[in-house]
Amino acid sequence: MPGKEPPRLGKNNSIARNSTIDMMVQITVMALSLVVGIFLARLLGDEGRGEYVLATAFAGQLLLGFTNFGVETAASVMVAKDRSTLAGLHTLLVMGCVAMGGLLLVLWYFTAGFFITWVVPGLPAWSLLALFIALPFWIYQFGCFGMLIGLGRVRDRALFELFFNVVQNLVIVAILVLAAMGRIEGAVPILVACYYGIVVLGCPWIYILVRREGMIWSLPDGGIYRKFARYGFAVYVGNLGANLGQRIDQYFVQQVGGGAAAFGVYTLATGLAARTRVLPQALARSAYARISSADAPEAARLTAACFRQMLILGLLIAIAGSLASPLIPVIYSAVFAPAVIPFVIFLFGRLAANCSWMLSIYFTGYLGRPGIPMMINWTVLPLQAIGAWFALTMGGLVAVAIVTSLGYFLVFLIFLVLFLWWQKEAGWRDLFLPRSEDFAPWRRFIRRLYKRAG
Repeated sequence: MPGKEPPRLGKNNSIARNSTIDMMVQITVMALSLVVGIFLARLLGDEGRGEYVLATAFAGQLLLGFTNFGVETAASVMVAKDRSTLAGLHTLLVMGCVAMGGLLLVLWYFTAGFFITWVVPGLPAWSLLALFIALPFWIYQFGCFGMLIGLGRVRDRALFELFFNVVQNLVIVAILVLAAMGRIEGAVPILVACYYGIVVLGCPWIYILVRREGMIWSLPDGGIYRKFARYGFAVYVGNLGANLGQRIDQYFVQQVGGGAAAFGVYTLATGLAARTRVLPQALARSAYARISSADAPEAARLTAACFRQMLILGLLIAIAGSLASPLIPVIYSAVFAPAVIPFVIFLFGRLAANCSWMLSIYFTGYLGRPGIPMMINWTVLPLQAIGAWFALTMGGLVAVAIVTSLGYFLVFLIFLVLFLWWQKEAGWRDLFLPRSEDFAPWRRFIRRLYKRAG
């Protein structure tokens, strides 16, 4: 294609190298958030933790799913396939975020009551306003994340996430310490305000990281707009279905499962299990640009290789987490003992979800057909919603955890069948039988790090 500039992916952008760096950062972030999570659970209790999670992680991720328009994935694929789109895409992202900010303020003024009654019941109006102010900045960050991934700059993106999470968790610890000392009252509102304030303050740095690539301001032409609108809309609708599928159970628990206390227990189980996404996130970010720009045999081979690595390590993590699950009431306090069994169930449900995520890269990245994951997510969503509702009303938290995890396995099975049917370069053996060369790049990279450290 005339004028097309391919992504610059050299030896320093190997999947093993970038995945290892990203994974080390993610593990550091996970360890830090686990420690801070213990403070949250012990000082706020099950009800206080439920109120905090409802106003931040739950409400934020839910509404982000409704408003992000697939910017991260769309930017990753578009920049990976054609780097010359970067400036126009960044300008389009900023224009969209400014428009989104104005629209959200109008929505809050006229429809805040609807949101806090039906969309996120129990959320204070002021917390909804803080979320609406932060959402455009959050979307901008995600769009920049996608650009960095498409450029192969996974390390810069990982370091930003490390810095962002360190600052966020240190602020949380400081507020909790002051609350424990009696210096402040009503810690939850302050925690929520700081949570969204740090999202806003993180944007200047992510802008500087993208700016290093050169010119990032240019009026987008019609081609960029149409491509982003077409691709981003399909990603957005698909991610919205996946987002709802992963949160519909939490919504029902918060509504009919026992209020803030049950919500706090249940989201502890889901939140701990969700940390197993460290590996697939690292692999996906590192492999996205390579798979998107590869030819058919190489794209299938890379997808299968990443899938094998993720499956093996994911199984080990799930088994280790199951063995460690009795420590939950010891570490977080006895009121969180009911989270143990749902946590174990979700470990294996999340393994299936992570496998689906890895296979989806082939469809969204190489094929450029995000409509396929979109159809899968929305086809399974009604079954997930109906199953979670009946399981919760008839069997409690354990039953809803089982039904939700079965939904993850159903999504994975559909992705697996479609991947095997769509291409002929990778079969069952390529996906499920480990090979000695799978971890050779990782060993070489770790040996190089060891030599440098020595």
